[in-house]
Amino acid sequence: WGKRFVCFLVWMGQACSTKEGDKHPNLEQFAREDEAGKRRLSVITLAGNKQSDEKLPPTTTKKFARPWGDTHVMDVFCMSCAGTYAPESYKENQDDYFAIDNFGKNSVHTVFCVMDGHGVAGRQASNFVKTHLSSILSKDERLETDPRAVLRQAFFKVHRELQNSRVDCTCSGTTCVLALCTQTKIVCANSGDSRCVLGYRDASGKLKHKNLSNDHKPELPGEKLRIEGSGGRVEPMKDARHEPIGPPRVWVAREMYPGLAMSRSIGDSIAQSVGVTCEPEFIEHTLDVSQDYCIILASDGVWEFIDSAEAIQIISTAANAEEAANLLCRESLRRWADEEEVCDDITAVVVLFGEKGAIDISDPADSTANPDALGSQ
Repeated sequence: WGKRFVCFLVWMGQACSTKEGDKHPNLEQFAREDEAGKRRLSVITLAGNKQSDEKLPPTTTKKFARPWGDTHVMDVFCMSCAGTYAPESYKENQDDYFAIDNFGKNSVHTVFCVMDGHGVAGRQASNFVKTHLSSILSKDERLETDPRAVLRQAFFKVHRELQNSRVDCTCSGTTCVLALCTQTKIVCANSGDSRCVLGYRDASGKLKHKNLSNDHKPELPGEKLRIEGSGGRVEPMKDARHEPIGPPRVWVAREMYPGLAMSRSIGDSIAQSVGVTCEPEFIEHTLDVSQDYCIILASDGVWEFIDSAEAIQIISTAANAEEAANLLCRESLRRWADEEEVCDDITAVVVLFGEKGAIDISDPADSTANPDALGSQ
């Protein structure tokens, strides 16, 4: 399936107690090849997930729009769809998001964030980060002058607070990708494998993309070096014949836990003890709305079967951000239905920039600085 945790699929507590080479007694697994020759982890007891084009799973949405400079508008729509274990059997949505306008002490920023929880307490972890991260950032007066330092400190602080909270993050945690926008600049901070992508038009008018974050996978040379240097190991799961199944994962040396399929996250106490880190990676972009068309922040439920360039093309025909987010999420659902027996949670925050009158922003929701008013419910 490619989801983060083996623990999530095999009832976390039991997986965390299994030794290397043991066969889990409660879950029968199989691997199937996809077209790219990669192996996905799936569960044979799950039936096909064929989503209707006319129906969405349980979904939360939020939107707002406002002028952006003298000649443009910014249109924002957030959408989060619960995944499935089987047809009409919806799982708890572990994704979360927030989008806040007039943010910070001097109300000069707009901030967007997507979190993708994993593990038994994944939902609590992502919700905790949504609530506390936005609060930490809103109180720091240095956000205008030194955003990188403020964001880095905030990621570490919310990580510590999560570990000291009532949320059991022993084998649970969340990704976090955040874009902080002013009229002239985007600062993206990322920990995990959710992603932020910019869409823009080049000099010829052709639509192109630029990744504003990198997916933090444990097989990346620098990430693997850090993990192995901290006493962890990186390798895929093995089936009964010791053949690799699915993506490389992070394990405690000589043990079969936690099985995290990313190298950075917030929470995940066991994985953090062997080199996984909450340290965010930063990418900055000088914003020019005469060329820059959109920003997409999304969980890997979107990116599993859609790459960055294709995502920009999918939304390019949309009249507004709401239509764009619907196009992207519905296409993601369709790809999951075609490829897998299950469906991951799917979350997308779509931000469109356009000249006044060029984007249909009729009946926008009121902007607010309250993170709960613009985050998922």
